[in-house]
Amino acid sequence: MPEVADTFESPEEAVSRLLDDLFDPFYLGGGLTYDGSVYQQIDRILAGAYSYYGYVLADLAARRQNNPITEQMFLNYLAGKGRATIKDPSTGEELGTYEWLQRSVLDNSGGLFPLVLRYVELDGDHIMNYESNYLAALIAAHQAETTVARIEFRADLREVFGEDAAAIFAYLETYDQFGTE
Repeated sequence: MPEVADTFESPEEAVSRLLDDLFDPFYLGGGLTYDGSVYQQIDRILAGAYSYYGYVLADLAARRQNNPITEQMFLNYLAGKGRATIKDPSTGEELGTYEWLQRSVLDNSGGLFPLVLRYVELDGDHIMNYESNYLAALIAAHQAETTVARIEFRADLREVFGEDAAAIFAYLETYDQFGTE
């Protein structure tokens, strides 16, 4: 009989895991898997806009520059490439790529990413700084600043909840509300 792995996760480990998720701009929430999903396909399409307009995403992020790609530029790119919609292979439903862009930007701007932008010294009011591919590049290029943002957030949580990791986890689960519908 095969051994069953010990799957116990302490409240502190659960908090750390959930923070990892919440600081991931591609995290879907709601227990949904991003890898291999139609949303990953859409984000890859959106990532193509950077090279289409002559930008290297990693270079933009490393230079601490606000995202130069506007919503209109994304819309023009998607129309020009004939990628206004994409079929979800799991449901057969057509999903709007531009609508996904708008939704993910809005979700990211309401999450923990304004802290990251503050420490990277970018404009938190510049809505396209919350585009998932751009955020991922910023986080990769500025890991120290992202770590400081995460530490600050943890300190804020401890101020409210003390060292009660279970209460912190329960609160963080409220951030896990965005999931796709």
